[in-house]
Amino acid sequence: MSNPSQQSTPQDAAAGFRQAVIAGRWSAAFKYMVPEVRKSLVGGLCMEAAYAADGEGGDARERLGHIMQKHGLRGQGTREWTDSELLAALRDLLAWFENSVPEEKRVNLAQSMADIEYTNYRVSGDFAYAKYELKGKVREQRFKCLDGKWYLA
Repeated sequence: MSNPSQQSTPQDAAAGFRQAVIAGRWSAAFKYMVPEVRKSLVGGLCMEAAYAADGEGGDARERLGHIMQKHGLRGQGTREWTDSELLAALRDLLAWFENSVPEEKRVNLAQSMADIEYTNYRVSGDFAYAKYELKGKVREQRFKCLDGKWYLA
């Protein structure tokens, strides 16, 4: 696995992040993301979970509500989060997907990352961009260089 201390290129950051996610090592994956991206990841999973819970019956919705309450994920958009708070919420949300909804509604980040290949890197100062395809759509990943290390931004 790539070493976060060796994030000397956007490619290093992308490879390290990808390897960490595929392995389910979220604390390692966080080291490749700027803090805003960490928060966005958890927020996006909350939205996906709410969508997945729709039509799944009271038990799945109740368990999701408990997770949202436990981690303070409702109406807390401007709140500052520690990495350990975000990691705990992320792990609980991923476990909820695994145990509460049918397979076709699950979010499988490891499989999504395994299917991604970053290409066409271009660097512009302290920012870089790469293309990738996900679910049939070409998307762009932004990277940011901070103190000589590259991060997903």
